[in-house]
Amino acid sequence: MNFPSALMAVSPAAQPSGQVLRFPEKGNQQMQIQVNSNHSIDTGETFERWANAELNGSFSRYKDDITRIEVHMSDENGEKVSADHTRCMMEARLANREPVAVNHHGANQDEAFRGASDKLKRLLEHTLGKLRDHRARESIRHEPDLDNA
Repeated sequence: MNFPSALMAVSPAAQPSGQVLRFPEKGNQQMQIQVNSNHSIDTGETFERWANAELNGSFSRYKDDITRIEVHMSDENGEKVSADHTRCMMEARLANREPVAVNHHGANQDEAFRGASDKLKRLLEHTLGKLRDHRARESIRHEPDLDNA
């Protein structure tokens, strides 16, 4: 895969496996993706780049609203094998709003990540959609005065 040269990796006080990937700036807004994992699961650079590309594509319409997305991968059962043992928690930091977070358990990293991504997308559509719908509506206070008609 070819990644845009505008992506640059930095790791400010992140967990050892964490990496922050910055998107090209649009105005003063920029969205960051940070992938972290606990000691029982290895995400690696390949997973982090794939996660960055997936989230960049999935959440591009919200890039003006999101300042950062944090992804936390963990293996809930350690070395034990069981269904839905991989957990993905995603938190979206929104500009001028409280952060929102979702969790999803899956049989592997891919399933957990995609499930959490879908949940976060639905949550953002709901949260930001309500805000946009509210702004787009006309106020009833601007109706013509019916008493003078």
